[in-house]
This record gives sequence, C-alpha cells and structure tokens, in this order.
Amino acid sequence: MHLNLDSTECIELEIIKTKQIPLRNEDWIKIPFFVFFSMLLYFIMENFLFKNFSKGFHAYFIFFLIIYIYIVFVIIRNYYKRYLVGFKWKYIITNKRLLIINHKNLIENSFYYNDFPKIKLQYGIPNDYIIIGEKEPFLEESNSLLNKRVGINFSENDLILYNIESVENIYNTLKSKIILT
Repeated sequence: MHLNLDSTECIELEIIKTKQIPLRNEDWIKIPFFVFFSMLLYFIMENFLFKNFSKGFHAYFIFFLIIYIYIVFVIIRNYYKRYLVGFKWKYIITNKRLLIINHKNLIENSFYYNDFPKIKLQYGIPNDYIIIGEKEPFLEESNSLLNKRVGINFSENDLILYNIESVENIYNTLKSKIILT
C-alpha cells in the first residue's frame, strides 16, 4: 500500500482491529423485529396462503412479499457494507490527519486534525466504536406541514470506525490531536 503523504507527514500508528461482528446498539432492536416479522410472514404463508383464498388476497400477499424481499436485500447489503468496514478497512493515524483506507487499498476518507468533524465514542454491545461526524438518529421524526411520522432509520451512511482494539485509547489519542491543532 502506497500512501501519498506530505514530506512533513509521517505515520504514527496503524490501528489494530479485532475480529468481532460489528454490531451497533440499534441492531438489538432491528434483528428481533426482523425475526418476528419473518416468523409472522411464514405463519401467514403456512396457514392462509395455501388455503383456498380469493385471488385478491394472493395479489396483496405477493405485493407485501416483494416489499419484504426488497427489505431483506437492503439489510443484507447494509450488513455486507458494515462487514467490509469492520474487517477489511484500515485506520491510520499520522501526525497531521486520520486516514481511512478501504478494502481496495484506496483512501476512503482523510480528516486533518485542524478541520476534524465532531467525534464521539459510542459504547455498544458487544463492542464499542467511534462515530465521526453527526450520527443519523435511529428513530427519525418528520415534522412537515402535511404530515407527522416517526420511522426507523435503516441507513448505513454513518462514518463509524468499527472493531478497534482498545477503542478508548484510540479515541483519547484522536481527541488530544484534535485539541492540540
């Protein structure tokens, strides 16, 4: 891996990663909800779909089944993206910035300490992680003039540093570098 560093920039630390499943706190709500909905869908299919119901019921059921399959693919894609970030990406601390290297050995993000976004240490089960920037809320509330709704955020767009060994030490190191510049 070749990094384009300034002449005054040097690598201080390559962050060591653990081999844990990168779960977030919201997953402990998402996963049981998904399992319950899957069991309910199986129960409906087993007890009602194959009985002699009207064709209209089958059409509605197929419509909801297509939506369910789409949700399953979105969930699989999100967890695969999290797997790549958790196991394949590298985090490097230099004397001037934090480098995030993706699974293709390209610089995904680079944050200079003098212009670093908000950083937060999140304690989770089974592992802790560092959030860079503003985290999208798990429960979203929309207050528009026409409607008011509350929804669950299934997005994986947050920039999160997963599977860091001794995450508190790394967080404190980053915080001190941000404060010093």
